[in-house]
Amino acid sequence: MGLNGRFHGAATSKGLGVAVTGTLTYRAVLQGSFSGTVPSGDASIDEGDRFQSTVTATAKMVDQETGLATNFVTTDDSGTRSVLKTSPVQTSVYAINGKTSPSSVAVTAGDLVTFRMNRQVRSGDVENLELSSHLPMPVFSISGLQWASGKESLPGENQIQFGENDTFRALLNGQPKLSVDAANNRLSVSFGDVDSIVNATCEVELLVTVRVQDQPFADGMWLTELANTRQESSNNGGTSSNTVASIQYTRPVLTIVKSAVGSDNPNAQLVNATKDAILVRRLRLADQAATKEASSGVKPNSDLLFPRDWDAV
Repeated sequence: MGLNGRFHGAATSKGLGVAVTGTLTYRAVLQGSFSGTVPSGDASIDEGDRFQSTVTATAKMVDQETGLATNFVTTDDSGTRSVLKTSPVQTSVYAINGKTSPSSVAVTAGDLVTFRMNRQVRSGDVENLELSSHLPMPVFSISGLQWASGKESLPGENQIQFGENDTFRALLNGQPKLSVDAANNRLSVSFGDVDSIVNATCEVELLVTVRVQDQPFADGMWLTELANTRQESSNNGGTSSNTVASIQYTRPVLTIVKSAVGSDNPNAQLVNATKDAILVRRLRLADQAATKEASSGVKPNSDLLFPRDWDAV
């Protein structure tokens, strides 16, 4: 740029100017609130809010022969848009029967399962934040779920509490609203609007404990708990994210064994229960065959009743 505020392009062999490029670099600091009005009515800058920056360049063209400015004005514009990033929700099987970080997620009737839902709030400011969880039926029931009253590391049965890693509750004015939809086995925690003057990333962590119900269900089935988070923004609508945690539901295996357990022969020895059971069955077949022989004169095949390789049975 010359002293007179002109951009001078380089000359070529044909006397035509070559385009010149100018760069203007500046730094902008994101404030804690918008200076104007926003659709939500909450001027604080929250997760998910949209920002844009525009630039316009205006200049008069210069006559290359005379070097004088002309009345021909040219303009160009550009811009960029960005969104304050939101954080996804995470969920996991946090504990089974009070044991954290379980090596297996196989559960059965009577087990206490603690689920963990967590996410970050990057600036401490958020609008209408909600975390929710759908638990599989009929294996779990959230009827009667309530906030834990104690300060244990894990909530009790049908209780929910903040986890030890939670730093978001310090920004809240009172207890968040807990809603329980027992018919759909859905729980939700609504935090409302939160405005923080700290503008630092904080962690939301919720623990909920439920008992595995003794209900008819297939053995070995994999079931999922669905966690969801959603929130509004000042000027960019709402956002949400989902994730799942899996458990394997197991049932007791019933094994039926039938064998000979007694005899009217005082010298009988019951050695092998399985072999004795087969013997009883074959004796019954022999009795039926003998009865048939007496009535029809047909001799039964003894090899079918007592095979020659009996020791291999």
